Amino acid sequence: MIRRMLKKTRAKILYGRGFNARGVGGQELDFLMKHIPENKVVMEIGCGFGQNTRRFADKGNMIYAVDPFLPERNLKTLMGENPEYVFNCFIKSIEGRNVLHYDMTSKEALEMYDGIKLDFLFIDGEHTYNALEIDTKWIKHVKKGGLFAFHDCSCEEVNDFLVEHIFPKYKFIGSRFSLFIFRK
Repeated sequence: MIRRMLKKTRAKILYGRGFNARGVGGQELDFLMKHIPENKVVMEIGCGFGQNTRRFADKGNMIYAVDPFLPERNLKTLMGENPEYVFNCFIKSIEGRNVLHYDMTSKEALEMYDGIKLDFLFIDGEHTYNALEIDTKWIKHVKKGGLFAFHDCSCEEVNDFLVEHIFPKYKFIGSRFSLFIFRK
């Protein structure tokens, strides 16, 4: 049943409903923002242009933002070969907000993280199975009862990872298109 639901979600995304080329948009964004706490601690893995980072911070949250802004060979991805442009947009988005940016990979940030418990974790990083094995290690820092979300669940490797490792262990809260939210 879970795999069927994920395939159905993938089909919706391929037709372009609810998708914003610069991140979470439409009904996904509404659903995500409904679950983002206020005046808490939020971690974002994969920040892109910083639109979500800004929205999370504007709810009074302390944001830990992890993104090394590395160039990518696949030009269809967010960064492409111009991560400097994306990084500059990110910096403008978070200006004047309570954001601590880890300009490093998720693995590097884990090694130096101060251990503050998270109220919400948003994973929208590299979208590969191997990257998710690292990114989901942040779940140990989420408070009991806290929430965590994955974006771009229409990607096959993200689907596979969720089915194998996340659905069996955590409470599924709900989804909109390619955004899935769980409770620890």
